[in-house]
Amino acid sequence: MKYSYVLLSEKDGEFYIGSTGDLRVRVDQQQRMCALHCLSVADEIDLL
Repeated sequence: MKYSYVLLSEKDGEFYIGSTGDLRVRVDQQQRMCALHCLSVADEIDLL
């Protein structure tokens, strides 16, 4: 089964549309990307 999704970026307020055959895997990927981004932003703030 194919799934379509719409993501709202908290960073830039833009919507992103995609599709996947495995929604659970895609959500996990997105959460990992967010966690990596949040860590890198936190690291940058600590450097300031």
